[in-house]
Amino acid sequence: MPNPTCCPKTTCVRNGDCAACMSHHRSRDSLTRCQKEAKNANILVKKPDEAETAEMSGKPVWECGVSEFDWYYDSEEHCLLLAGEVSVSYGNAGSVSFGAGDYVVFPRGLSCIWRVTRPVKKHYIFK
Repeated sequence: MPNPTCCPKTTCVRNGDCAACMSHHRSRDSLTRCQKEAKNANILVKKPDEAETAEMSGKPVWECGVSEFDWYYDSEEHCLLLAGEVSVSYGNAGSVSFGAGDYVVFPRGLSCIWRVTRPVKKHYIFK
């Protein structure tokens, strides 16, 4: 549902993806309410810490060749990319790219399009 109180410049869309607001506030140091909501609805990409690397090392491995496909997350997924490059688009204007060495968290309820540009190999778990 729209959230007109998050930013005077725009209104958030239902899933919290608020690209216009994110762009408007990008240069500010503190997160606005809109940015916090959008961050919670979006894909997190980061370098893993030691605990995350250790946790993922024994998890199942998924591999995929160069391809493009739709995907829906009915559970939150955490993954550690061992190889490859991917671009994932979602929402009204959201898109992230990640590759080998990145730790990625996909939120439950996310609908997206995967574009695998280099064959992927990853450890993954659903939480």
